[in-house]
Amino acid sequence: MTRQLETHRDYYHKGFASKLLNKVLYELKRDKIDTIYSIVRNHNYKSLNFHYKNGFSVENKDDVDTKFVLNVKDQIRKELFDNWANNYNKSVIKSEQEETYPFAGYSNIKYQIIDIVTKRSFAHILDMGVGTGEITCPLYNLGYRVTGVDLSEKMIDIAKKKLPNAIFICDTFQNSLTKLNAQYDFIIFNYSIHHLDYQSQIDLLLKINENLSSQGRIIIGDVSTINREDMKKLQEKYNSIWDDEEYYPILDIYQKSELRNYYKISYDKINEVAGLFELLKI
Repeated sequence: MTRQLETHRDYYHKGFASKLLNKVLYELKRDKIDTIYSIVRNHNYKSLNFHYKNGFSVENKDDVDTKFVLNVKDQIRKELFDNWANNYNKSVIKSEQEETYPFAGYSNIKYQIIDIVTKRSFAHILDMGVGTGEITCPLYNLGYRVTGVDLSEKMIDIAKKKLPNAIFICDTFQNSLTKLNAQYDFIIFNYSIHHLDYQSQIDLLLKINENLSSQGRIIIGDVSTINREDMKKLQEKYNSIWDDEEYYPILDIYQKSELRNYYKISYDKINEVAGLFELLKI
């Protein structure tokens, strides 16, 4: 299916094109269309800049045209987190104080992550889903080296103020792997890996194994359960506010996957909502 979108010249430079794209993205998501492709002539600098600004990636380029690609779900998620950035921490605090889904136990997870990492006097940390820097800021202040990955540029802008000398990559988890050029002692997914379906989680955790140092650990803090039955019960309890587009980690799925050949997997249940995984490289 091919659609052509164009903004009338009377509305140039007023943000209407971005708003139109946003509306189209939600319609495409509703129609279960995952990817947009766009071909732009190389002399059309305004259109090229629009594509770069709105999250399109270059798939192919020749002397005449540039072919762009955009993942619909990733772009919608980026927009949501950009809009949420300034109030994200307040939302976490409110949910935790109410001891309810999704952030009940957030502080316990945060301090457990800090306890695990600080058993080493120094470490290089990769924070996948760094957000506003809430988790790794205390470790950064203790002198640990931090690289943060996040899809939201506005989240990263906030994190940069807390971690001014950290390295940041604004991209999807999968795309960021090609931009990593170091070995990490700890890779942290704190309330972030659930944006991938279960097979994509497993594929990512297998792929990122090569970026872990010897005896390195992956730490996953999130809404989580031991098995699918418990996850179903949790969903039923919080059905009115449950996010059906998120895939919360389940221990049983991890243990029965290929991950068991690459990691020693342990799980600490924090409360009915949350838990902490440790995947030790073997």
